[in-house]
Amino acid sequence: MVQKLLFTIILSFLLSPIYAQITISSVVSNFQFDNMLRYDVYFYTSENCKAYIVFEDENNAHYSNISADTDNHKITLYGLTAETDYSFIIYAFDQSGEYSSEQFFFSTETYPNNIATQIDTLINNESENNGFFSLNGRFAATEQLRILNRDGQVVWYEIIYPTGAPCVGYNWTNRNTFLYIAEDCHTLKEINLAGELINQIDISTWADLYHMHHEIYINDEGNYMALIAEVQAVDQTSVGGVANAQVVGDGYIEFDQDGNLVDYWTVFDHYDPLYCNEDSVFWSNHFDNGMDWFHANSLSEDLDGNYLLSLSKQNQFIKINKTSGEVMWTLGENGDFDLSPASAYFDGQHSITATGENRYLLFDNKGGSSSRTLEFELNLDDNTAQRIFEYIATPPILTPVLGNAAQLTNGNIMTCFGQRGIIHETDSFGNLLWAYSNPISSYRSYFIDHLYQPLPDLFALDSAYCLDDLAGVIPTNLAGGYFSGTGIINGLFVPQEAGIGIHTIQYHYAWSSAELEITVTAPISPPLIQVNENQLSTSSTAASYQWYLNGSPIEGAINTSWTAEENGNYMLEVSNGACTVFSETLTINTVSTSSITEAKLTFHPNPVKNYLSIDYGGLTIQSISIFDFTGKQIKHLNTEEIIDLTTLTNGCYFIQVQLKDGHLISKK
Repeated sequence: MVQKLLFTIILSFLLSPIYAQITISSVVSNFQFDNMLRYDVYFYTSENCKAYIVFEDENNAHYSNISADTDNHKITLYGLTAETDYSFIIYAFDQSGEYSSEQFFFSTETYPNNIATQIDTLINNESENNGFFSLNGRFAATEQLRILNRDGQVVWYEIIYPTGAPCVGYNWTNRNTFLYIAEDCHTLKEINLAGELINQIDISTWADLYHMHHEIYINDEGNYMALIAEVQAVDQTSVGGVANAQVVGDGYIEFDQDGNLVDYWTVFDHYDPLYCNEDSVFWSNHFDNGMDWFHANSLSEDLDGNYLLSLSKQNQFIKINKTSGEVMWTLGENGDFDLSPASAYFDGQHSITATGENRYLLFDNKGGSSSRTLEFELNLDDNTAQRIFEYIATPPILTPVLGNAAQLTNGNIMTCFGQRGIIHETDSFGNLLWAYSNPISSYRSYFIDHLYQPLPDLFALDSAYCLDDLAGVIPTNLAGGYFSGTGIINGLFVPQEAGIGIHTIQYHYAWSSAELEITVTAPISPPLIQVNENQLSTSSTAASYQWYLNGSPIEGAINTSWTAEENGNYMLEVSNGACTVFSETLTINTVSTSSITEAKLTFHPNPVKNYLSIDYGGLTIQSISIFDFTGKQIKHLNTEEIIDLTTLTNGCYFIQVQLKDGHLISKK
């Protein structure tokens, strides 16, 4: 009766309104003052909630990122095109449901004169018009990042820094941000597509002699990786050189989000700079007469976590053991592998990336009569490298410097002929699918699957409930949406309201929804435990069993019976789907754990009338407990030698003596 009354009170509370409808107010929107392709929308909501915006042009609807739980929101719209009319509606949602604003309108203007938008060539043979490409480059006295859509239109840009070689370097990260190196070669910056500075780290505070260049990215640990250059004075008089030759060598550093150094590697630890006689043009502004020894221009990670480093002047790629720093192999001119065919040797290459186990894609600037993309498969047993893919543009394109190649998420291959400002996308057979050219050089290009973070498929983390479970929110992989369907009351799932069986519940999160199958099972009765000496067992039927000793599960005790090996409080947990229940606690005190020490303890008289004397025989005693025949504890004492039993009734009792190294149970 008490349980039914409690449920009535809980359900009555749940049925009463606990949520207010969200209202959206004080909407203010405007373009960012320095960027006509980023539109900021500010608004308030009457409750803390998540929010997003659906904005539309003439042809398509787009979904913004989702704001965090707050009542003061800012959402930036990007991926816009110039001279386009847009409308947008704000949507706010929480556990109670989703609510929308009125419709708003805005229009973009023409591109600014200092943004490179010219298209020389555009070929689009793809059936689906999706994905984006990034470019960087210098135009109208600015250095800029740009993102292009499939029509070759600039849909995002950022004026980043006034610099060029040797600090050139930018990267698109797996968290939808850009990394780039500032002009002092010491500063890394990370920005998101809303134009916000996510992080800025100046490595000169601990590494003034290191200059970042060419490659920066975020590794799987969330740390920054960067190629570096440093200079060392080398006495080259023994080979006809000068006594103080300034040799610039490359390496890499790993540093965390706070700028703390995690790892460091340099070519000076693995190669001899004695014979370096390279030119000093590239590093002339940063290292006085510094000779550009290796000119590293690419750093990436192999599938096994080790590093791949491009040494451009040696026409080589090397693989570096991440743990030991040792060079594992060298691919290319004078390397460890025979390349096949002979025409597969590369020159002045860029951007090696792993495409599979012992398979690597690279951009070959000057190895053939024109620039090309190559893919190799290495055989580590016979030290051969077979070219398995080659792409040469028609007509051929030569870009002696800059450029990269990458395998896209759909298996296609992107080739950026950097100095020529050209991007090609081909299938795995080399058939041209998409081509773009403009008059501005780009160090590299990156393929961008999406500008806004897409929502994953929605699913329940727990879909099984017991009928007597309390009402609660169904846990899902994305938390913060709302539910509808059988058993949902004010955003909570009430198993008693849904009833026993399988139920289909709708989960809504922003613009996505999913059907969740929720199962409610009938509760089960507490198991009864039978005792036969030290053997515990139950006849209760369940899907799973777990025995406990003193509140902790016993490892391996998952059957209907268990032999007690020590004294203590035992319970049995039985489960049947989502329903779990415990037995009553059973105290076991009849397990003898010491036959050796039993002879050292003497009790007298036996039988006893009023007082019991104990001779401990020199043993170290911790405590004494007296139990009646049912196992109920009657007394718990310290190490008294004479025990008063005058308050006990006639009968049979057990004495448990707690020793330092075990128990001794003796029936008295």
